[in-house]
Amino acid sequence: MEVAQAVMVTVELDFGKKMPMIAEALKEIERKYIPDDGKGRTFAILDAYGEPTADGKLHISMHISTEKSGIGSLVFRRTGEILWNCRIIPVSSTLPVVKNLGIFLDDGTGKSLVLDGSRNPKSVLDAHIQGPGKTVRDLWPMEPSAR
Repeated sequence: MEVAQAVMVTVELDFGKKMPMIAEALKEIERKYIPDDGKGRTFAILDAYGEPTADGKLHISMHISTEKSGIGSLVFRRTGEILWNCRIIPVSSTLPVVKNLGIFLDDGTGKSLVLDGSRNPKSVLDAHIQGPGKTVRDLWPMEPSAR
């Protein structure tokens, strides 16, 4: 794969009798990086979702984005199974200097709100919404136990 591309990695993992939430399951998936320049990471997991299967496994899909050349892999810690392994190569064409990511949030009534990440929020919940001067957290409060 080239840098600045994305792929969906979908697997079914056996966690035994206790089915974890996706966030817990991701902690059991080791990210391995061997960057060509020896620094940093080669890819990121942008998001993940899934559900239990009929045979008691967790069906999980992870959206992977390549960031720099090198090797990247995902390994299931419990078994050592390689879930994804990829040689990431430099981009063959010139990328634009400016990269902009637009994130939209449904307000629950069908209206799309535009998120502003220009203040580098620590979480998407801390991102400001263009217009009303509120954060996502203001519009989408979490239960205290979920924080």
